[in-house]
Amino acid sequence: MSIVKERRAAGARKSVKVTPPVAPKAIRRKPPARRKAEDLAEWSRKAGRMPEVRRDLVDRVRAEIDAGQYETPEKLDAAVDRLLEDLADA
Repeated sequence: MSIVKERRAAGARKSVKVTPPVAPKAIRRKPPARRKAEDLAEWSRKAGRMPEVRRDLVDRVRAEIDAGQYETPEKLDAAVDRLLEDLADA
C-alpha cells in the first residue's frame, strides 16, 4: 500500500510516493472476529479429543450435592491431606 503525497519544493509541486511502515508479521494482530472463529475451531478440535463424559457419574454426584451428601468429613479430610502434601512438595 502506498500513498501519494504532494510536496511543495521551491514553488514547484512534486508528487512523492510514500509507503507507510508495516508491522512485521510476528506482531500483526488478526481481526477480533477472525481470532474468535479460530479459537472456536481450536476448542472444537480439543473437545473432539476429550474422553467421553461418564454421564452416570455426573448424575450421581449432582444428586449427592443436591441432597447435601457429597461433602462428607472423610472427603474433606482427604482433600486437606492432599493439599498439605502438595504444599510440602512445593
